[in-house]
Amino acid sequence: MRNATLALATACALLSGCLLPDRFDATLEVGAERATLDYRGELVAMSAHADAAKLTPAEDEKAVREALEAVAADVRRDGGTVDYAPLGKGRAKAAVAWTQTLPPVGGKTTFADLVAIRRQTDGSLEIVTPALKDRDRAQLAKMGLGDAAGRLCVKTAGTVVESNAQTKPNAAGGCWGWSIAVLKDAPVRMVVRF
Repeated sequence: MRNATLALATACALLSGCLLPDRFDATLEVGAERATLDYRGELVAMSAHADAAKLTPAEDEKAVREALEAVAADVRRDGGTVDYAPLGKGRAKAAVAWTQTLPPVGGKTTFADLVAIRRQTDGSLEIVTPALKDRDRAQLAKMGLGDAAGRLCVKTAGTVVESNAQTKPNAAGGCWGWSIAVLKDAPVRMVVRF
């Protein structure tokens, strides 16, 4: 129990809303001033997942709803939509459509625990996913979250200056893409200039 609590505290420090993406397909459309995230998949509410064995189904559902409503309030404030249905054991099926205005130089816009966009001093945009330390990955794996995975597609009309994408758009279209094993792969990183 102590290890699960430690892992939860560590993960929550790294993942601001204590949500871990899993079994997802997400598209991020990045413009010069705005970005839109479309996320479809599961979200793991870390606190509910850690306590799943002790919670009744009603308590689990309540904990999941509380974790997701914290993020949903931000999404709705920005005019976006969030639909979710608790699945049990701290998980929920979720659909999120969220548009945000991008920050000035030196600022950062975050889409919950999923992706962040920073405006660098040269005006370019750096797109990143959260980075986890090896020990944090190991602790989360012990909690049964080692196989969290999904796909991220980034679309932009800007010039991609740097990227660690696994796939790139071609003449027929497409996107900059990553198949992500959340706890195993290096964080997504892309730099775009407009």
